[in-house]
Order: sequence, then structure tokens, then C-alpha cells
Amino acid sequence: MSWVKGKKVGVIRNRTGIDGKMKRSVDVVFEEGDMKVSGLYGGEDGVGGDGQGGEGVEWNTDEKRGLREK
Repeated sequence: MSWVKGKKVGVIRNRTGIDGKMKRSVDVVFEEGDMKVSGLYGGEDGVGGDGQGGEGVEWNTDEKRGLREK
């Protein structure tokens, strides 16, 4: 991910955003450590996939990272 090294980034994620080791995409980006994650963006079911399709969710905060979903 050298092309974003030292930059602010936003992570667009849904419940399918995992890597081959079942690690969430947002955690992969944080662990890379060379960029600042400034926001999490998710679909109608939220970044964590907590809602059902068409239902929508309230604003969430990623508990592990303390970032508010935008």
C-alpha cells in the first residue's frame, strides 16, 4: 500500500470486507501503520454488517478503533 503511505484514508467496508485470514479490511489497513484512517464508510447495513438489508442502522462507532462511521 505504498501509494497511500503517510496519507489520510477512508475505508469503505461492508460485512464481506475481509482478507484470506478472515481479518476485517479496516484492521488490515490499521495494521499496515503507514497511513491515518480518518473515517469508516459503510452501506445501509453499517460498517460491521449489523443491520439487515433495507433496514439501515444508526451511526456506529468501531469499538476496536474508536472511529465513528460516516
